[in-house]
Amino acid sequence: MSLPDQEARALAAAWHLLLDLSSGREKRIPTTTRERARDILRHFPLDAAGRWQHAQGQQFQPARAEIDR
Repeated sequence: MSLPDQEARALAAAWHLLLDLSSGREKRIPTTTRERARDILRHFPLDAAGRWQHAQGQQFQPARAEIDR
């Protein structure tokens, strides 16, 4: 069973992983994987991450420009 702060960190880590996969910085990532990561980011539950981190006194607010890449 995960604690709320562990779940918040996992959501934040997933967000950053998807950003890394979709960014194109790493050329060895297949295009289909990059596109899939970008599609998932468009529907990422930002409010869920915010709710978890708010409970722990933290903030998770990725820039909107990062979502629209």
